[in-house]
Amino acid sequence: MIDLNSLVDLPQGLSLSAAYGINNAGQVIAIAVPEPETYAMLLAGLALVGFTARRKKAEVRI
Repeated sequence: MIDLNSLVDLPQGLSLSAAYGINNAGQVIAIAVPEPETYAMLLAGLALVGFTARRKKAEVRI
């Protein structure tokens, strides 16, 4: 077995999690998922956007 992550140059924050097939040309079908740190940053950003929107909505009511 070979770690496919060592063979490809993925964008930072992604890693291959599973390979599903290979064709006659040697091309592999795989799934790339964000690393846990990326999920944490995404959730923090969404929380910040939600907080900001809620705060602006409360200011409009006053």
